[in-house]
Amino acid sequence: MSNVTPDSSAEALTQVLAGHAALLWGGEKAASLQEAMTQTARMLLDIGRRTPGSDTEPGCYPASQSSKEAAQ
Repeated sequence: MSNVTPDSSAEALTQVLAGHAALLWGGEKAASLQEAMTQTARMLLDIGRRTPGSDTEPGCYPASQSSKEAAQ
């Protein structure tokens, strides 16, 4: 799936997932999982679009506390 980018469509990613599923479990099982793969593709693309870049500073930090307090 290395050729799939956040700019890819859900349909394109679904096809990639369906191809992998067919290789792993056969065509019949892959066809029965089509709806789940479409939903998974949409979620993966959404995560990819919303994930901040590695140069983005986190927006919040834990409150100042000792490690003992944090462990509780």
